[in-house]
Amino acid sequence: MLSGTASLQYAPSQAHGSSETSMAGLTIHPEIYIVNDQQFDLAHGVTGGSGTELDPYVIQGWEMDASTTSTAGIDIRYTSVYFVIRDVYVHGVTDGIDFLYVVHGTIENTTTANNFNGITLSSSVADVIANNTVSSNKEGITIDNSQYVDCYNNTVVGTSSQGITLGGYSTSHVNVTGNQLRGNSWALVVTGVKNSTVSGNQIFSNTLGMDLEANNNVSVFENSFAADGQWIASHFTDILHVYHNNFFSLTNNPGIYIDASGSSWDLGYPDGGNYWFNYYGVDNCSGPGQNVCPQPDGIGDTPYQIDLLDQDNYPLMKPFGAQPRFAPMWPAGSELTASNITPTTVTLNWTPAIGAIKYRVYEYPVPITDVSSTSFTMTGLRIGATYSFKVEAGDGWSNFTTNGPGLTVRIIPPGAYLGYVAFYFGSNYQGGSTLIVNNFTDLGQNAVRVTSVTMTGELGSFSLGGLPLYLNSGETRTANMTIQIPIQAKPGNRTVAIAVTWQYRSLTNSTWTDAPTISIAGYLPVQASQPPPQSQGPNTGKTSPGFVYLDPSDWLISMINQYLLPAGATLWMLSFLGLALVLRKKTATISGFLRFCSRCGTEVEFANRFCPKCGTLLSSAGG
Repeated sequence: MLSGTASLQYAPSQAHGSSETSMAGLTIHPEIYIVNDQQFDLAHGVTGGSGTELDPYVIQGWEMDASTTSTAGIDIRYTSVYFVIRDVYVHGVTDGIDFLYVVHGTIENTTTANNFNGITLSSSVADVIANNTVSSNKEGITIDNSQYVDCYNNTVVGTSSQGITLGGYSTSHVNVTGNQLRGNSWALVVTGVKNSTVSGNQIFSNTLGMDLEANNNVSVFENSFAADGQWIASHFTDILHVYHNNFFSLTNNPGIYIDASGSSWDLGYPDGGNYWFNYYGVDNCSGPGQNVCPQPDGIGDTPYQIDLLDQDNYPLMKPFGAQPRFAPMWPAGSELTASNITPTTVTLNWTPAIGAIKYRVYEYPVPITDVSSTSFTMTGLRIGATYSFKVEAGDGWSNFTTNGPGLTVRIIPPGAYLGYVAFYFGSNYQGGSTLIVNNFTDLGQNAVRVTSVTMTGELGSFSLGGLPLYLNSGETRTANMTIQIPIQAKPGNRTVAIAVTWQYRSLTNSTWTDAPTISIAGYLPVQASQPPPQSQGPNTGKTSPGFVYLDPSDWLISMINQYLLPAGATLWMLSFLGLALVLRKKTATISGFLRFCSRCGTEVEFANRFCPKCGTLLSSAGG
């Protein structure tokens, strides 16, 4: 099999510890540890003021790693002044950024990576966590026993445990909004929380989208779930309000697991409920009872049944909201590969894109199909042909990426396949000669060799010299054979037969094994003898015949023989394709093949039967 892969540029993940590459413009700084308002000074990493009310403090532009601390990068406790931490990078330590009993603190535009904990707020009030990147930590963002916290527009990716955690049973009035959570184990965990919202988040490709336990008055709305192992699991009599969410593709069922009832799954009519990709109802009617018909309203006419007790009474027919802020994204190193190549098919497989719910497959640049899986089998292909494929990822709103992986593959399947094409050059006059061009292509993975080519029929018997002819997988070679048309041959179509004997080389024991003979029958048209047209002068160009595109309308006969190789066979059986074509007349670039008159030495085009200078009858040998 000849195939290839095209990958997006790979961005290597950072290694754990101090050997990671520093971010441009940042300065290495030891651990920052502040335990009261008076310690906000230069010695503790403060770089200026005007962060918030009455000229608060700013901590900015630092990098902390395992060479500067073995515990926390930034640890702030028991403070109430306004301050902002921004543009810092903490990696390879135990705790990235920790707040304990902190009021009016803000963490923004920071990166915490490859730590045990990324960002942690405990027993804190009126804090903000915004626009941060939290990647490859064991725990991402944790908000514990805290109130009036805004956590928005963060990217939490690759967490081995929990992406964002709200808990502690005294946590309330927390807004988790507009975050992107992808590739985590459990994306969101909300336990014992009151009067809070989880909204507008993109929750993609996590083992579990949300885990909810013993919460009271928690609203979950306008989130998008895609390619998660499970969307939501709810335990211990949660009182939830779940509406206007988009539940796209799913890995495991059930998508929603509830072990006690008590939640609402829509806002009533006409606001509606959620979009479910696996809802198969129709929208013909409208009204609170969905009985005003025919009058569609964008809401399904029948409920979406979640379990025996819970249902979405007004499921949406289309995804809710506008295009998401986070479009599908291809991970670094994404690739498109080919497998299971046969003479007419190939299976394409690709890396899952983050946030994708469907994929568009191209035989580039033409789109072929949309699929929800990460594989597709192309059919109707031609053995030996080369194809370029591409795949793009789409969201629920049919917005597709433009930088998906591509692949160029030649259809060279396992086994031995020999492609054979025969055609002729010249005008077949009585007593003249014709060039038979034999074209061989090894279309399988086994090497092959051609051992004989014989042409028999009304015009006599002819054999191709210079054999055997060896070909490696995918290789094409050409051999020419000149035949003499008998002077007594009758004008018209004369029957001919071509037999090609060949062998293939075993990939297991390197022995040559006979393959079934390729046999074809067709005819060559013979014309009555007549003087040839006058030459336009000596040819000074090519020394071999030119070749042109073989139009299928010129084929006289085509035969395909195929013996498939059984999967797992101990003794390999022959797998080959014999494709033989005898063409009508090819006159393009005939002057590329020359001979000379033995009497006067004039250079003569091969198609000429008589020397244009002295009129001598030319033989097939050229004299």
